[in-house]
Amino acid sequence: MVKIMTEKWIDRHLQLLMLNRRHKQDWPELLSILNPTNQVYDKLNTGEEEDLNEIIQVMCSHAKISPAPMGIYDWGIKMALEIAGQISLEKHKIAIPFHYVGKKYALGAILAHEVAHVYLFKRQLILNNQLENEMFTDLTAIFIGFGKFVLNGIFEPITIPISYKLGYLSPELIIYGYRSLCKLLQVKDPLKFLTTTAADRLQY
Repeated sequence: MVKIMTEKWIDRHLQLLMLNRRHKQDWPELLSILNPTNQVYDKLNTGEEEDLNEIIQVMCSHAKISPAPMGIYDWGIKMALEIAGQISLEKHKIAIPFHYVGKKYALGAILAHEVAHVYLFKRQLILNNQLENEMFTDLTAIFIGFGKFVLNGIFEPITIPISYKLGYLSPELIIYGYRSLCKLLQVKDPLKFLTTTAADRLQY
């Protein structure tokens, strides 16, 4: 039976993340939005693993994750359409399918999701249902400050040799989660560093 996610589900799980942060005694220090600047996207556009790892390091530093996992572009990795990246928590490695090389907005969203997996693993916040846990990871990516990466990734179309889908939550729930966090943090300019397409979808 497929569980239908709603705005109430988002609210409950944002609360779970906030309670966990308080329990770990780092509230509200970590709560801020990381802006995907042009310099960040320039690095994600090169196709160089050194640049990929530099951005992973920036994201992990923002989320207070140490050490940062290593990122690689993988020629041979094969995954379901909804899986655009793969994290090995044992090897501490993020693998990106090679057809995403140079797709800067998609890459930003993929890295946001995979780094969120590391955040949850370190805090032992894992939901029992695998699909629901992936949706929780999407929400966590927004919660730890990567919402703009996620929004730009899901709303900017790309051309790759296969059909693809980024994210597990619906775009509507991703928008709701981002708006909820911005309201909580009293973010002054939630549209800054969003693409035109993503900003139009938010409709502030």
